[in-house]
Amino acid sequence: MYFCVVQKQKEVADAMIEPIEAMTPQGFPTSEAVRAAYVQGEEAVLALVGTLIALILNLQARVNALEDQLRNNSRNSSKPPSSDGLQKPRTRSLRTHSDKKRGAQPSHEGHTLHAVVQPDSSQLLSSIVEPVGPLCRTWPPSAYERRQVFELPLVRMEVTKHRAEIKHCPHCGQRLRSPCRPLLATQNNGYRLQILMSSVS
Repeated sequence: MYFCVVQKQKEVADAMIEPIEAMTPQGFPTSEAVRAAYVQGEEAVLALVGTLIALILNLQARVNALEDQLRNNSRNSSKPPSSDGLQKPRTRSLRTHSDKKRGAQPSHEGHTLHAVVQPDSSQLLSSIVEPVGPLCRTWPPSAYERRQVFELPLVRMEVTKHRAEIKHCPHCGQRLRSPCRPLLATQNNGYRLQILMSSVS
């Protein structure tokens, strides 16, 4: 009777071990070690389980470390932006949802362009494109519809010519020349143009 019970327990242990025998990772006990611990009794099984728990904790720590490396990018670590690759983190707006409507609010003081009394220039639009008779085109207007356009003036290059006087003294024979501006060559860029060129370059 005792032999039959032991034989049955051995068959159960073999049935549990065989499916995982082919995928036993490195460091885990083999099927023979598990079978031997089962035959030896409770103390051997507890020792084997303690070894397995230590290995599982070690593997879990390694998995957590690898997951942390995958989550690291240029925004939450010291990695350069070039290491993000195509899986760049999606930027999210820090703005929160508001119940206010878009555009100016009721308490906002509006600002708009106001017509000026004396414009810099004036243009008369007298061309009528509507199909009318020849007498309608020669008839004087009864009113004018006014519009004003605010525009920046055109930027025009201003060139200043500098002439330095040269004189010959008839008494001493020396050639006298008035001093030009410092560092003035034949053609030069002015100070304002140099500042503009440096700001847009």
